[in-house]
Amino acid sequence: MKKLVFALALSLFSVPIFAQMGPCDRSDRADRSPEKRVELRLRKMAEDLNLTDEQIEAVKPILLDFHQAEAKACEERITRREEVKEKLSEVLSEEQMSQLEKMRQEHREKGRGLHKQHRGG
Repeated sequence: MKKLVFALALSLFSVPIFAQMGPCDRSDRADRSPEKRVELRLRKMAEDLNLTDEQIEAVKPILLDFHQAEAKACEERITRREEVKEKLSEVLSEEQMSQLEKMRQEHREKGRGLHKQHRGG
């Protein structure tokens, strides 16, 4: 049971690391539904932790709730980001918007570089 709690805690605390990678459309996860992610995670946990069938059935709804909430939050974050961009375009000139997009891109690239350095890549 301690292993199960540890694995759940580890999976929940690893989410902020992925959140720093950028918007919710990371190519490795963008095409996976929450249900698919849960199945993959459960398969790995079951193997690594030697979960019983009973434990798998108990863990599945916990992970599914988490991944569904994350997907919803991601969609909301994308919508808010688009709304801000639209409002800014009403105030800023085309040149300023272009410069802002360039600054954002540079910021993303810098963040990715730091992430690779942190991971040893």
